[in-house]
Amino acid sequence: MVEFQKAISLIRTQGSQVDQIRLACALGEAYDKSIVERLIDDLQLPEGGFPFLRKQGNPYSLNVTCAVMANMTELGLNDTPACRKLVDFLARIQCPEGCFDENPELEAFSPPFWDRPGDLKTQLWLTGALADNLTRLRYGESSTVARAADFLLSHRNEDGSFQGFRHTTWLATAVLGPRLRIGDKIIRDAIKVIGGFHDLDGTDLTWVLDCLFHAGIPRDHQVVANLLERLEALQRPNGSWLSTDHPEDLVCQTLGTLIVLRLYRRF
Repeated sequence: MVEFQKAISLIRTQGSQVDQIRLACALGEAYDKSIVERLIDDLQLPEGGFPFLRKQGNPYSLNVTCAVMANMTELGLNDTPACRKLVDFLARIQCPEGCFDENPELEAFSPPFWDRPGDLKTQLWLTGALADNLTRLRYGESSTVARAADFLLSHRNEDGSFQGFRHTTWLATAVLGPRLRIGDKIIRDAIKVIGGFHDLDGTDLTWVLDCLFHAGIPRDHQVVANLLERLEALQRPNGSWLSTDHPEDLVCQTLGTLIVLRLYRRF
């Protein structure tokens, strides 16, 4: 049995001010989103993106930009000057073929393998993530998202998966789900592929479930139900979920997991 109150208490005692706001939003409590809005305004670069490692003076990073967009979607910041500036920025830098490529200036910073400019695998997951966030920010009908969706579809494998890192398959599902009927073969095949990922860790399970929710896949779908059970089983005795990327940070994955479980009305 999941100990939700223990997880909530952990975030409330160890989380940052932004963590507290995100938690309150997820729980339907009162919160002041203007605090996050000001932080975003201060961080945003003049051209509209957000800097590598979130450090002023660094060039823009689409990876970091994706993370900031996720906060915008959570807190309903889709109708802010920062969001509109960001949407215009993404439309300007989208490649002619519909994808997004990481900023070539990041080569000087030796970015990790999943964030390398000019690499197709990076282009695929970034295109999926940016188009997904744009859709959640209510720009799903834009030509930017339409072109990104076409790019993803052009890199679909015969078995229903998408090329690149396997993350592209669940990101593409999130992008294409609102554009196609849930019963469409493209969506059905992608979900079947996702259901075959038996070694997903807690970080990926949270990400997968978040994408499937926004793709419109119901919580009683067998694949979704199985993924939820697997995620819930990973809670640790102290109430936390372990972050694969940042194992020393007890809050980030725990908060992300609670947000997703709340979406699926598990508590």
